[in-house]
Amino acid sequence: VALIWICFAPAFLYRAWFYSTEHTIPWLLPVLYGISCLYFPMALLAFVINDSFAVLSPPFIIQSITRAFKDYLLLAGMLAFMVVGETLLFKVIEPAMHPDVSSSKRFLFQVISIGSGAISLYLVFVWLRLLGLFHRHNADQLAWSI
Repeated sequence: VALIWICFAPAFLYRAWFYSTEHTIPWLLPVLYGISCLYFPMALLAFVINDSFAVLSPPFIIQSITRAFKDYLLLAGMLAFMVVGETLLFKVIEPAMHPDVSSSKRFLFQVISIGSGAISLYLVFVWLRLLGLFHRHNADQLAWSI
């Protein structure tokens, strides 16, 4: 959880303090989430492999990303796709949870929400497996001392 907060803190803080004010820059939030989705997978992998928060320093993570950029970009893109998909699905389901919506429609949207949650959980596990395979395939390029 701490790792998620470290990596996504700029996006979370921007959304909490500035997103609904008149000082909002419309393109900044997606850019912050994109940078976070690019940074998070390598930070997670480095943390799990080296078991230390010291490896979360930006120079270490950025250097590791550049060493295996092509393969890594696919993993980061998959994470971004999952984050965007969840966000869009929530925006579709959220209005249906309004009290004025009929109970049968609310039930249908709740079933859809539970199903999408199960699919999302499965995709996270698949993504973590691919992250492990990425490390196994690119361990020499990353050159981390274990």
